[in-house]
Amino acid sequence: GGRMTETGMSLGTPHYMSPEQATAEKDLTNRSDIYSLGAVLYEMLTGEPPHTGASAQAIVMKIVSEDVQPVTELRKSVPPHVAAATGKALEKLAADRFYSAAEFAEALNDPHFTTTSAVIASEAEPAPSPSGTRAMAGWAVAATLALILGWTILGPAPTVTPPVPVRFTLDLIDQDNLRLGDIVVSPDGSFFALPAFAGIYVRPAGDASYRLLPNTERAIHPAFSPDSRWLVFVREGVLVKIAVDGSAEQTLLRSNTLIASRPNWGYPATIVFQSQGRLYRISDNGGEPELLGGGLNGFFPSLLPDGSGVLYHTSAGIMLFEFGSDSGQLVVPQGTNAMYIETGHVAYGRLGGGLFVVPFDLQTRTVTGSSVSVLDDIAILFQNAFYSISQTGTLLYSTNPLAAGQVRQLLLLDLRDRGIDTIPLTPRTFNWPRFSPDGRWLSFNTGAGRIEQRTVYTYDIATGTTNQITSGGGAHAAAWSPDGSRLVFSSERDGTVGEDLFITPVDGRSPEISLGSLPGDDHAMAWLSDDLIAVASAGMTDLMLVDPSEPERPATPYLNAEWLESGLSVSPEGDRAAYHSDETGRVEVYVRTFPQPGGARRISANGGTAPHWSPDGRTVYYWALSQDTIFAVPMQPDAPSFGSPQVVAVIPRVIGQWDVDRISGRAVVMQATEEDAQTSTELVVVVNWFEELK
Repeated sequence: GGRMTETGMSLGTPHYMSPEQATAEKDLTNRSDIYSLGAVLYEMLTGEPPHTGASAQAIVMKIVSEDVQPVTELRKSVPPHVAAATGKALEKLAADRFYSAAEFAEALNDPHFTTTSAVIASEAEPAPSPSGTRAMAGWAVAATLALILGWTILGPAPTVTPPVPVRFTLDLIDQDNLRLGDIVVSPDGSFFALPAFAGIYVRPAGDASYRLLPNTERAIHPAFSPDSRWLVFVREGVLVKIAVDGSAEQTLLRSNTLIASRPNWGYPATIVFQSQGRLYRISDNGGEPELLGGGLNGFFPSLLPDGSGVLYHTSAGIMLFEFGSDSGQLVVPQGTNAMYIETGHVAYGRLGGGLFVVPFDLQTRTVTGSSVSVLDDIAILFQNAFYSISQTGTLLYSTNPLAAGQVRQLLLLDLRDRGIDTIPLTPRTFNWPRFSPDGRWLSFNTGAGRIEQRTVYTYDIATGTTNQITSGGGAHAAAWSPDGSRLVFSSERDGTVGEDLFITPVDGRSPEISLGSLPGDDHAMAWLSDDLIAVASAGMTDLMLVDPSEPERPATPYLNAEWLESGLSVSPEGDRAAYHSDETGRVEVYVRTFPQPGGARRISANGGTAPHWSPDGRTVYYWALSQDTIFAVPMQPDAPSFGSPQVVAVIPRVIGQWDVDRISGRAVVMQATEEDAQTSTELVVVVNWFEELK
């Protein structure tokens, strides 16, 4: 009796909750009652409820994520049709249960009732003898009486205590090719969508299996419709919608001038999306798109639930554009990937790490309180926070693979004989290691986050001498000038718009120089000559060329698209550039002519990132997406063609950026210490997450 009369727990809660009750769905049907009745009958037949656990939270987690053990595995004497009827009543999807208690009772009294699951559970019991038939009749009577008793106890709508937040992880499907930055949960919390190179995988919240939607190969940026019945996504710049059950598909926008990206279907009949840094609105039936705000710059648009405006990201932070006034306002500085949630908050990722919420009045469209950190292990990459929240309070997010693995050591790798040496520096949060042009020095920064938390250093490889180069401003991602006398680095400080570029002499004898501001955070990829620096801007989606000798001169685009384009490395001859891009739906390595971008050639196989050229320009090295294997792609000396990727080295626990010395051909890589390494990224689901915000 103690289990059923636990303090604060009424009969029927939580052992008898349906999955939709456990996930706090607003609109419960009679099929939820059928589940609860089935749970009572299950306990009467087996002596235990369908799911047990040490706490209410553990029980709710099992209800949501685990299948019920078949009745006949616990009580073999239960007739197959009674077991089948009980199993049908306990199906996770409400639509798979009996419609009414009368149907349930009829099945209990029908010796011929069966389901596929019941056949498996009963393992094809032999046909009953006449005496067995009388026994089954007795079981049916008992089961029907249990059903009536259950209805009497539970009533038509069981009273439940406040929902309990429950955390569990989703199995990762097609793990090496998943686009974790595009994961999404439906508004009603009933579906998860996980895009991968093969297409969009959909999983019902109450199921353990995934289904691949047809014709969604290379689809990116999926978003659910308000009624959770459709998905809108982008396929090679084309805006498409597809029914969640895969039964229908419609192209919404195919344009020679617009490349759709990051659609959001947050309000009935309305979809917003971005294209080349501009925001647009279009009907969910297609048609002519409307340019918002006369061409305002913005990324990651998210409609307010009343359709009055759209939240979006700029280098200044989270902005709100109101359709009625045709104007915008700053909501939260330094934020990205914002969305309004039903608790009266705006949720957003902060570029320094973590998920935050801030109170927001939907009627006045104003912030009414201070921001609060609610999650610190969420993945944020290139200004994209990897999370999604349903209207019913289900949170889906990807953990940050760098939340652990922050303590790193620097390794020197000979790419020819594959020898590895550890640089004798105390392990810490190293980032952006780069060789000086003469190969004698390394530059790197330590620390994580933004603003004051990062500092640039140089390190003499021969003598082991370390010199601090910057102070304050979160300086990081330094790149050497061609003569090795200066460093260009990224920094965020008073007067900057996000992370801008600055130049400082290595000897510190003259003041820093600002190179101005590009859209989004700016990071130098390479300092190629006195008048040319290659820069990744706009959240690593654009590759730009900047003239450091004329800081006021506008930057020249090299590659400008809606997808990721970063990791630029220019050949020693200066006529070709290798880079990585996710334009196909998976990050791959490409080579183009430089500085004029000719046709791209993919040189990686099954994904690749962070390319670098060998000193003689005859090989391009890159990392596998798993970041544990370095590949080498040879180039034919007399023709601009490439061979097949060959494995050069396998190094576990590698983190982030690396570099190849143009003199010796050695590589410098960062490796998480074994004690601090994270084994894998996880997809975490938190049902009833809104309860944590109360």
